[in-house]
Amino acid sequence: MKLKNKALLTSALILALAFSGVNSVKASDDISSDSSLESTEKDSKNQDNAEALKEDIKEKDPVYCWINLYVKNRRVKDWLKDGSYYRIEGGNTNQLDSYGYDYEKIEIRDNLIPGKKQKIEILDGKEGNVYAEGEVNLIADAKYGHKMDLEITPKIPIKTRKMTLNFKDKALKEDRYLTYNMSDKYYIFVDGKFVGEYNKDKMRNNSFKDFEYETGKKFKIEFRRSNKSDSELLASIEDEMPKDGVMVDSKSMNVYLKLPTDSKEDKKDSEKGSETTASSGEKKVKKLVKLLMVQK
Repeated sequence: MKLKNKALLTSALILALAFSGVNSVKASDDISSDSSLESTEKDSKNQDNAEALKEDIKEKDPVYCWINLYVKNRRVKDWLKDGSYYRIEGGNTNQLDSYGYDYEKIEIRDNLIPGKKQKIEILDGKEGNVYAEGEVNLIADAKYGHKMDLEITPKIPIKTRKMTLNFKDKALKEDRYLTYNMSDKYYIFVDGKFVGEYNKDKMRNNSFKDFEYETGKKFKIEFRRSNKSDSELLASIEDEMPKDGVMVDSKSMNVYLKLPTDSKEDKKDSEKGSETTASSGEKKVKKLVKLLMVQK
């Protein structure tokens, strides 16, 4: 009887172990299946992300834009050279025309690629050297006709500015003219150095167009009878060029054009003032004498 029970127990144990093995294999198969499914889904997502990334990386079609080029604290005439060209990275070299006008910015119209950084170069000729440059990063959703400002940086810092000097009297109110006779000739000296003949056709006798000088510095201009520094002095100007960042929106400035006759007038005014002061002093002395006489 004991042997029979032992045999039954052994058989039951074998069956239990066998059943456990089957379940273990099935569980393993289920785990393997789930893992395979997750891997497939992950691969699919990775593929989708890769496709999306490719779409992002793919260059968009160029967009026609209005671009205003400028140099900080300068007007166009201060930095743009005659006959200049510009070149956008990946594009052609095109002429930059300022049209002879005086602006803070100069506009170009060209195609740019949205979402991509592109270098812009300014050249001193079609096949010339690059003397200024900038970088544009057009927004990704830019549309046709997009407008933007772009700062250009000269390779050699610009220390000077150009200003038209308007000739005025000492009070800076009334216009003054070098001469009313167009046949008269004047020769210009700046800080004692001869720079050329005064162009009356260009200046109109009452201004000095595009006078160039270092910002924030004092200058002296002399108009003489000939190109000799000791020739007759006909008029002079002493003033200061605006500092960086000051009067950037101004095309010109008023200056006192001092004429030889001004010195005589100043001398007369000075003498008149001395006489007035003296007579006033005499009156005070007389009053004091009268007062002393009364007291006696």
